[in-house]
Amino acid sequence: MHARLESMIALTETVGCRTQALLACFGEPLSAPCGHCDNCRNPAETFDGTQAAQKVLSAIYRTGQRFGAVHLTTVLRGKLTEAIERHAHQHLTVFGVGKDHSEQWWRGVIRQLIARGAIKMTGEHGALGLDVEAARPILRGEETLHLRADPLKPAVSAQRGAPSSTIVDSLNDIERDRFEALRRWRRDEAREQEIPPYVIFHDAVLTEIARENPESVEELSVIRGVGASKLKRYGDAVIAVLEEA
Repeated sequence: MHARLESMIALTETVGCRTQALLACFGEPLSAPCGHCDNCRNPAETFDGTQAAQKVLSAIYRTGQRFGAVHLTTVLRGKLTEAIERHAHQHLTVFGVGKDHSEQWWRGVIRQLIARGAIKMTGEHGALGLDVEAARPILRGEETLHLRADPLKPAVSAQRGAPSSTIVDSLNDIERDRFEALRRWRRDEAREQEIPPYVIFHDAVLTEIARENPESVEELSVIRGVGASKLKRYGDAVIAVLEEA
């Protein structure tokens, strides 16, 4: 099952010919790129991921090759959690060396290193270990890695970043000011949580909040799209934004 999973990851994460990767899963090597798959027709955007790969591989090695991607990204990003303190991983030299990138970004690097064979899945709980032969030249700087850049972020930003003209046009000037204040708050909150803004509230919900201008959490609770969990988590913050708008 681990081998099958790694083959699937290799197929989805490869920056090279997709057909070559697919045929390799069945033990049928293709000597040259096919020229007609998605990667051949539209080459993926890549970046020099050598240092990022070295950080991931070092984190795996220094934590004893006993932990999964979630814990490893926590180490790299320097987040002090109960698990980190229990294993004293806050004292490792790799702790916090990747705090300039999000958890999702590091998970992408890890997936691609699995696809390249430098990381292997071990044990029954998703622990990651090193394939010494593949990892050694990367750690020594003898091999340069070009990794796939995340193609989803710009698309999400373009799709979710601006409200539709229909929504904006339905608001008067005062309501629009409230709407923009709510969008700025939602943007900052999404960045803090490292999630797309629409996961917090859709534009349609913010529009309704801006139009109704609730003055309390109780009034906010009757607006469609504001469920109990979101009300508990964001209710006070939304009211505070409206009071300042």
